[in-house]
Amino acid sequence: MGRKHRVAVVGGANIDLTAMPYEKYVAGDSCPGSLAVTYGGVGRNIAHNLALMGCKVSLVTVFGDDVFATGLKSDCERIGIDISRCATIAGKKSSMFISINDENGELMSAVAAMDIADCLTPEFVSSRIAFLNSFDVVVLEANLPSETIAYILDNCTVPVFADTVSAPKSHKIFNVLNGDRHIHTLKLNRVEAQELTDDDMADNEALGRVATLLHSKGVQRVFITLGSQGLYYGDCEGSRFVPCQKVSVVNASGAGDAFLSGVIFAFLKDLDINSTIRCAMRASALTLQCIEAVNPEINEKYLLYE
Repeated sequence: MGRKHRVAVVGGANIDLTAMPYEKYVAGDSCPGSLAVTYGGVGRNIAHNLALMGCKVSLVTVFGDDVFATGLKSDCERIGIDISRCATIAGKKSSMFISINDENGELMSAVAAMDIADCLTPEFVSSRIAFLNSFDVVVLEANLPSETIAYILDNCTVPVFADTVSAPKSHKIFNVLNGDRHIHTLKLNRVEAQELTDDDMADNEALGRVATLLHSKGVQRVFITLGSQGLYYGDCEGSRFVPCQKVSVVNASGAGDAFLSGVIFAFLKDLDINSTIRCAMRASALTLQCIEAVNPEINEKYLLYE
């Protein structure tokens, strides 16, 4: 058997509370429905997916000083995610993400109570930078402070993959890009892409302008996910729009995390861009059909052969 590929993920780990009505969602009213309590966080989700895909994964994050953190830590250990470089912050509450989906599993509203992520400072990461540079890939996400993102980009010597997370948080990444800080691959969605320009992202030309701007700022590859409409991809050699197959959505939370995980997996396997997109879309589609933010059925065989 070959060596396991090694990935370090710097980002958040949450408790996810996901509510969904049984029937049509009505804003401003109480809707009978279901509530799921799971472990999440963009960074943790990516680490979880990659562990299921057969990678050796380390998560660099901070945990709260409460009972929720105990569960998060135990779950990471159960999955096989290394948390030896994490820290528990005394007196801090665990990060939590509370979302309300419509009857089709699409996000309607959410509150991200993630103040503890501010403890992921450049100083915190600096004591772990040699550790991060021992991996094949480093992944960061926009729950980190901007200063920490800049520090990682300035000091990482291995390929960096990044996720913009949300429109408000995307600026944490956008604002530190200057052409000298390089991101190998950036994943964002249509709403996050719109934050960069005044375009409404209604056509491929608008998406292309975003990709071109990001390339000029040091991003090598750009993946813009478009929900049910598919994907826009761009690199220095060109761009393309890729439609996606329709799937029955149970919960949209975590689908973007799975997509980026599939991209990273394909990079580690040295796959071409067509195979990369296929792996990423398969990972995302499988996640959409699961109530949890990570589908436990994701694995290398599913992505490559089925």
